[in-house]
Amino acid sequence: MLKPIWVVTLVANMIGMVNLAHAQQDAPLCLRLLPDVKVLQPVVRLVDVVDTAPELLPEELRHIDLCQVEQSGSTITLDRRLIDLRLALCSVDRGIVLVGATECQVQRIESAELTEASLEQSARLEVARISGCSPDDVQVKVIQPVFRGRRPEVPSETPLRFDFEFPRHQIWGRRLVQVRALCDEDLIWSDRVPMVISRQRRVLTARMDIPRDEIVSPEMFEMKSLFDFGGLQSPTFEQVIGKRTVKMVEAGTVVTVDDLVDVQPVNRDVVIHVRDAVRLVAETRGLRFVVPRAQAMQTGRVGQLIRVKNLESNRIVTARVVGAGEAVVDLK
Repeated sequence: MLKPIWVVTLVANMIGMVNLAHAQQDAPLCLRLLPDVKVLQPVVRLVDVVDTAPELLPEELRHIDLCQVEQSGSTITLDRRLIDLRLALCSVDRGIVLVGATECQVQRIESAELTEASLEQSARLEVARISGCSPDDVQVKVIQPVFRGRRPEVPSETPLRFDFEFPRHQIWGRRLVQVRALCDEDLIWSDRVPMVISRQRRVLTARMDIPRDEIVSPEMFEMKSLFDFGGLQSPTFEQVIGKRTVKMVEAGTVVTVDDLVDVQPVNRDVVIHVRDAVRLVAETRGLRFVVPRAQAMQTGRVGQLIRVKNLESNRIVTARVVGAGEAVVDLK
């Protein structure tokens, strides 16, 4: 026979367990709102935008519709207050508290096939989203076959999507990208895939063959669009003015900053002073004569005409300065 004190203790424990169960049932459910999600179906549900596995949500919360995204590639913004209002209209018995992001960016993506082409297409859209470029300005090429004849089986009734992990330091160029193929969050394939990721840019190309050491002008070039991953440093029309080529540039090739250098300016410094010894050279009809002893009567810069005295004949002639201590007389 139970003693009275034991009966009282047992009843008290039972009452406490019932009260604890009611308290746990009445306690609000805390859900963390994700900042951005991707969906395959047009209808966006609560389970799509919160960081909680569907099986952990109460049954009445799993099928609550929040909005619709009709077109693939479209993005809408869900405000947390609108989600709270939607939950209130659903008359959910259990209280729900949303934490985390104040709004969620929802993007609808297309279901993919497990092929290299669909992988490139999905990667192109993801790169465009990350970089802020237009998808038309992004190009992704898989360098080598990915599946090598071992293509995993994908259930025909289950949508497939790709998840990418690009290098953080630089997205453009030859990159090794971690790719996962998922069916309803179930991983069916994963591998590191070598890709070339490039974007469309406007570059300067040669309109004609341009010889080496040619002083260029804008009409020798034209602008073209091509896909490049950032390695080319092509100048603008304004930047080629006053340049010369350092090598032969063929028509149709992209002109880079390494193909052109500044034209050396004419030396405007005085290279001959009054009474300097001058090497005087006389040229006529292919013949060349050198007067070893001459003296400058004027200062001069390269290209200027000055008077020079021939010390052997004491005759003064006009000569053109060609360098330091040297002038040329052009005889008729």
